[in-house]
Amino acid sequence: MLQYLRAAGAAVLLAACAVAASPQNQASSNKIPVKKEEKRLSVGFTVGGMITSGVKSVSTSVNTSATTPPTVTDTLVDSKTARYLVGGSVRYDVGERFGVGADLLYRRGGYDTAISISEQVTADENGDLLLSTTEQTRANLIDIPILGRYYFRPRSDDGARAFVTGGLAMRFVSGLKTTSETTDQDLVTDTDLTAIGPANSFVPGVLIGAGVRAKDDVGVKVDLEFRLTRWLNPVFQSGPANSNPNQAEAMVSFTF
Repeated sequence: MLQYLRAAGAAVLLAACAVAASPQNQASSNKIPVKKEEKRLSVGFTVGGMITSGVKSVSTSVNTSATTPPTVTDTLVDSKTARYLVGGSVRYDVGERFGVGADLLYRRGGYDTAISISEQVTADENGDLLLSTTEQTRANLIDIPILGRYYFRPRSDDGARAFVTGGLAMRFVSGLKTTSETTDQDLVTDTDLTAIGPANSFVPGVLIGAGVRAKDDVGVKVDLEFRLTRWLNPVFQSGPANSNPNQAEAMVSFTF
């Protein structure tokens, strides 16, 4: 009886070894693991800086000889729109090479204006001040760009992927505040806090851009991007102060 048990055990052992050594099981043990599908939707935040000024700068001096006495008018407009921007971002990969996205971006906008009228003594010398006006205007600017993307490499590839982008933008204006001061030739100053309304509280725009996307092993996506936006209407339009319709900016987005 013991001999039969030993023989049966040896047969089972030989069968197990044969099955383990079969080509099918060898192929199964050497099978390359399937790459996990990367999620298409990612949400995060964006920071960046504006390269162009938000309001057109002005610095002029105009002599007027038709008045008595002749006068010289000096005008200065200085953009005070913040160069930085912050906000949230959402991205969705539609296919291997196409994607869509939207941002909600905030910056503080505004300008300072100074206009002074003085007597003209000579062509190079001003006399007594006749009138001086200054204006400081600030507002909150909320930009919502809605974009499409084309990647030059499929999303399944490892490494960085360059892309081009384009779409529409919307700008909303709120919280506008103005401080105006007028000083006469007797050096009496009058201050007015009446807000000068924006030329447009909603401004549409179109934009194009280019950039590169990189991702790490844990799924964090980093987008380095350059954008050009053309605003179709001005936000500020008060005397010599006018919004710059062209906006260039660089930004970096982190999405997860």
